[in-house]
Amino acid sequence: METSYFENVNDPLIAGPNATIKSNWLIFKDCTGQTMLDVRSEEVFSAAEYYEYTLRDPYDVPNDIPYFAGPSEEIGS
Repeated sequence: METSYFENVNDPLIAGPNATIKSNWLIFKDCTGQTMLDVRSEEVFSAAEYYEYTLRDPYDVPNDIPYFAGPSEEIGS
């Protein structure tokens, strides 16, 4: 889980009995319940080993999601 933003969420990040979680740069605003940031994180693969990517600032997510969400001409509307 990388560069994510959670607002007004109950149990924003939880893991089942066989799950693994490794977290990086998460924002939790007015959240309640459980937040499991690292669960057997040593078993999680590193995406950077398979492809290049750039992380965006999670503080930008509340503004970016409404802008980029919804139908797009490139994928049909």
